[in-house]
Amino acid sequence: MFKLLKCLAMLAMCVPNFCRADLISPQVQAAQERLRANPNTFDRFDTYCAGKRPGALCTIAGNTFAGGGKGVCTNAINESKSSIDLSCVRSERVEIDRKLPAGGFVHDADLCARQATIIATEDGQENRRWNCTPEHPAPADRFCRGKAVGSACTAELSREGSMEKHAGVCTAATETENFYYQGRRLAKREVIKCEPGQPAKHIYAPASWRQKLFR
Repeated sequence: MFKLLKCLAMLAMCVPNFCRADLISPQVQAAQERLRANPNTFDRFDTYCAGKRPGALCTIAGNTFAGGGKGVCTNAINESKSSIDLSCVRSERVEIDRKLPAGGFVHDADLCARQATIIATEDGQENRRWNCTPEHPAPADRFCRGKAVGSACTAELSREGSMEKHAGVCTAATETENFYYQGRRLAKREVIKCEPGQPAKHIYAPASWRQKLFR
């Protein structure tokens, strides 16, 4: 009983922050420390923020649907690169109502294997907690409903309250959903969405010693 209570207490302490501190790599932690020590620092910058500092105005090339528009140079941690990147982040309010259905995310293989074992041994459908069956066919947004992947589509969006229409292509995409159960996990689902044919690209270059010295 004492061990059980101790485990529950540790779990209660861990869940609110998703035990994130234990899951961050030392390289990312080091980048976080550098950013806290100097809020203006960055290791790389994208094309739209070349020669600029954090907080400067910038413009991303391309139409609204492709990700273009007015923005602000913002430095943030890139966890996959363990670096601090200065990127042009679009500041205009853009909304796309795709009307994709909620749910349908498939949980990871480990949880599904455990669930299958429990159901097989206990023969109890009440033990079915995790979704382990992907939807078929994959759900499509309202712009690609009834269309095949690769078909032309027209997306509608709102930019700062003004409606716009843009040509696109029905594209298979993977959506993810973070959740916590005995550690940080990821659920996934396959969908079909109308996406731009050529989305805006952020190409990065390393900051020079001069930029690091004078920022």
